[in-house]
Amino acid sequence: MTYSVGIYARISVEHEYEPSLSVENQTELIKNYIKELGDEYKIYGVYTDRGVSGTTFERAGFIRLLDDVSAGRVNCIMVKDLSRLGRNYIDMGNYLEKLFPALGVRFIAVSDGYDTMCSRAEDDKLSMNIKNLVNELYARDISQKVRAVKGMAQKNGEYVGGTPPYGYICVRQAGLRRLCINEEARPVIKKIYECRRSGMSYQSIASVLYQDKIHTPKDSARLGRIYCGCGEKAGLWSPSAISKIINKHFYATDFKIDEDFKTEDEKPSHYEQKPAEKSREKNVGASVFGKIIYCGECGKKMKTLCRKNKKNEETVYSYYCGRFSPDGKKRCRNYIRQETLCLCMKKAFETQEHIRGLNARDFSRLNGETLVKSLRAPEQKNAAERRRIDACEAAIYEAYSKSRQKKISCGEYKKIKERQIKRIDAYKDSLAKTEKEKELLYAGFDEREKIIAGIFGDRDAGAKERGLYSAALAEAFFYRVNVSGGKKITFLSRLKRDL
Repeated sequence: MTYSVGIYARISVEHEYEPSLSVENQTELIKNYIKELGDEYKIYGVYTDRGVSGTTFERAGFIRLLDDVSAGRVNCIMVKDLSRLGRNYIDMGNYLEKLFPALGVRFIAVSDGYDTMCSRAEDDKLSMNIKNLVNELYARDISQKVRAVKGMAQKNGEYVGGTPPYGYICVRQAGLRRLCINEEARPVIKKIYECRRSGMSYQSIASVLYQDKIHTPKDSARLGRIYCGCGEKAGLWSPSAISKIINKHFYATDFKIDEDFKTEDEKPSHYEQKPAEKSREKNVGASVFGKIIYCGECGKKMKTLCRKNKKNEETVYSYYCGRFSPDGKKRCRNYIRQETLCLCMKKAFETQEHIRGLNARDFSRLNGETLVKSLRAPEQKNAAERRRIDACEAAIYEAYSKSRQKKISCGEYKKIKERQIKRIDAYKDSLAKTEKEKELLYAGFDEREKIIAGIFGDRDAGAKERGLYSAALAEAFFYRVNVSGGKKITFLSRLKRDL
């Protein structure tokens, strides 16, 4: 068998300057290993992530690799060692034991001697799990140490953030990186406040700045100047950028602006503004075909009807069209019960009428591709929440540093700390909810694997009899269901279209 190899290399921020762990060294080691294996291994591409933590899988290079795996361009992934793939124990287990096998991908960690196609791979599972756990603990330990070092730097008055806020520059003073006012930006900040004081909207202020040829914060940070140079074109300021300058209290303080504007920090967090809505758990996920069912007469999406059975209190779903023709005279009366559709879908699976010639491996692969796409949104949300937590912790350190320098009082520091801690707790709650969402996605993956096993083999022959049909299953294997008059039902298979 010929393998199309995707080489993956990653380096985190704390190891960015260690030559032995460089992306180039990792790639070279894997290429030498491939040469020893022989001609049946062809390198399709090299995927890299620099300065990215292994605790998250929201990485540009890794996402590109998964896209190529899903498209069938890569069927073997090679890394230097397990920690290069990731340092999250639970997610690593899910990728190695569920996702990669479902996608038909061989995984090799060169330095660790781990190969999913090797006969002793099952015996190495315990060793692999221990390594993944150690890698995660190492990442947590490093994270705590980095935070402690940054905390000490901030206590000494050093700026440890990234790009300075608009109107500020970083300068070296006595060997420390400090934040100072950019005098060139002072008149711009004052103009923004004056315009707002006169009653101008954020959009109107943006137009004024554009006419005055003043660079946006992003362009200013990139070019290193406030005003447009000769031949340069100004970008249009966004209202949100102006809102940030108006609503951040430190601008009014540092630039000595007397007008008292209510700042964003004085407003309640968006998590505190309205109580969480009660979840309607009874109806979540009960509609199996709601997103993919269409009327075969008019081509429009059918509507979902939900009602309770008075006898047994069970929720019953059905679908109807009810739309009028363009002339408004004829009404489409297409209607079908969900129970009928489930029986038809079951028959489609059993007879393979629309998926003739395909096997369990094809279904498992599509199941894995569906999971990869579904995980993208929660991973992005998790990464965003972690960035917000880091920003809140930085705000606490900054406030502490200012209180030590007598720039703000002890009481103000305590208020800022309490406010930021509340936000951190809210973000952590959001992270926990997202992790539960991911657990449900993996549970849905396992459920579909059981159904596949029941349809194509005897490993779980009772699966299809138990009726484990869900929206996740229907959407994974069918991209459209057409219902025409006389209850004529057509299932359009993703497998037939995509594979």
